[in-house]
Amino acid sequence: MIEYEDLLDHCEDCDVEYCESFNLAPKCTVDTGHSWSSEGEGGCSDNPGVWSLGGTTIHTSEHCELCGLCRKVTSYGSQRNPGQCDSVTYETDDGQPVEEV
Repeated sequence: MIEYEDLLDHCEDCDVEYCESFNLAPKCTVDTGHSWSSEGEGGCSDNPGVWSLGGTTIHTSEHCELCGLCRKVTSYGSQRNPGQCDSVTYETDDGQPVEEV
């Protein structure tokens, strides 16, 4: 069974209870918790792991330096549709999606 971290930093504009695109992070294999980094994730050298998708929407890609888990976040910013939630997904270091159970 996979254990998940508590939900933190959820988009302030949507209701967590009804948001299906914001996944919980599996707990880190190291007791100190995840240490997220975007180094080596692509993007520009001044802001690695970040891509603009137009308007106020950005996509970020990070990995845990301790366990290798990858986190992909799409943030819709202030120009979002009513009720539109940011999305967060997780992948293993070999690119396999991590699903909530």
